Amino acid sequence: MKIRIPTFSRSLLMVGSSFAIIIIGTLIYKLKSEVLLFIAATIMTIGALRLGYTWQELEEAISQRIGKTTGVLLLLWGVGMVIGTFMFSGSIPMIIYYGIKLIKPSFLILSAFVTCLIFSVITGSSWSSAGTIGIAFAGMAQTLGVPKSITIGAVLAGSIFGDKMSPLSETTNLASLCSEANIYDHIKSMLWTTVPPSIIAGVVYFVTGIGLGTTNNILPLSTLEMLTSLDNIFKWNILLLLPLIIILYGSFTKKPAVPTLFISSLSAIIIGVIFQGFSLRDGFTSAVSGFNVNMVYNDNIVPEITKILNRGGMTSMVSVVLIVFCGYTFAAITSKAGYLDIVLEPMLYRIKTQAHLILATLFTMLLMMFATGSAYIGFILVPEMYRKKYIEFKVAPNVLSRSLEDIGTVTGALIPWGISAAFYTTTFGIPVFGTEGYAVWTILPYLIPIFAIIYAFTGIGVYKLTDD
Repeated sequence: MKIRIPTFSRSLLMVGSSFAIIIIGTLIYKLKSEVLLFIAATIMTIGALRLGYTWQELEEAISQRIGKTTGVLLLLWGVGMVIGTFMFSGSIPMIIYYGIKLIKPSFLILSAFVTCLIFSVITGSSWSSAGTIGIAFAGMAQTLGVPKSITIGAVLAGSIFGDKMSPLSETTNLASLCSEANIYDHIKSMLWTTVPPSIIAGVVYFVTGIGLGTTNNILPLSTLEMLTSLDNIFKWNILLLLPLIIILYGSFTKKPAVPTLFISSLSAIIIGVIFQGFSLRDGFTSAVSGFNVNMVYNDNIVPEITKILNRGGMTSMVSVVLIVFCGYTFAAITSKAGYLDIVLEPMLYRIKTQAHLILATLFTMLLMMFATGSAYIGFILVPEMYRKKYIEFKVAPNVLSRSLEDIGTVTGALIPWGISAAFYTTTFGIPVFGTEGYAVWTILPYLIPIFAIIYAFTGIGVYKLTDD
């Protein structure tokens, strides 16, 4: 059967119906991203078969596309393993323990920002940082009479920074994977758009905190109970930092990421056995299925502690891996059939400068966020739309990956129907917007896109492709 080239109207119908399913399924039926991408891929498969493609040809296209993700999929498994074993060794709990003890309530707002920033970089998760340490700061704010909206805004700003910049973050890995950028180059590129806004935010939080004039230095009872529980479960030792040092060394020297993560995880298991007295079996269970405090401690545990400690493991990355597989299946079939290229051709033809290209990427990612409330689908589909144009303008892939996160990772907290905002409003019991909302004080979701646009038009921090 002869393969036919799809018309513009047919391509628009296929792409439009797929996006409509994703949007309606997300906003109305609250379906998971992987389910919606699978349904969209099925529709695209039917369309491609009607054009004359065989299933074998489509399967080969899918295999080739997913085959390119092998390295980063291994990295995702490694990240899950690191988080689980770092909990097992006591490495992350020790940083949390001493971090809370160093908090100065007189600088509560700035402390909330900086502490959540550090914790989210270490854990790679804005949700775990906000949902644990953030809750502690919310309790302190209530005790000290500090407005909750300001405190939670600072908590979320710090948590967003870490989620964006941590090599352990799902969004960081997924954005670099989908843009075909090296993860360390990706993080280096994001420094341009993330660090200056964070400095400005820090100054705002410092000045605001001074203006509130809080002088009470007493930690709330709930926070003291958290510290006591951590002290009962773990034995503190400076060598607990060794697994973290291994990762930092690998990052700075640009050693292969996957072996570095596995070596770090192995060292964490050994440290957990030697210094904590935990069993070797529990160490490997933490690497695969995640750490659970009930493995090693059976007395009464503060609920907030389980929220901090019970996480990680390779199986924790299954949902992200499924999204990658389903998303890349959809992208591979759409690209093979030529639907996306034909639909985008009129728009891409009008992009004449690198500034317009970056601006179009940011705007498209914002539309994806408003449409789906989640960054994952945009991370997969937006690079498919613009990758060839970035090559044409000789703009490096780490600028594309940075642009995805400059919108996708940071704006989720401000979209009320999105999964991130739903988590935050439920966790803290305050709305996104309004006089009691946290949106105004989160700061980074406003500043980071502004800096991204400034760099796009000035060329500052816009990396170029080399001839190689």
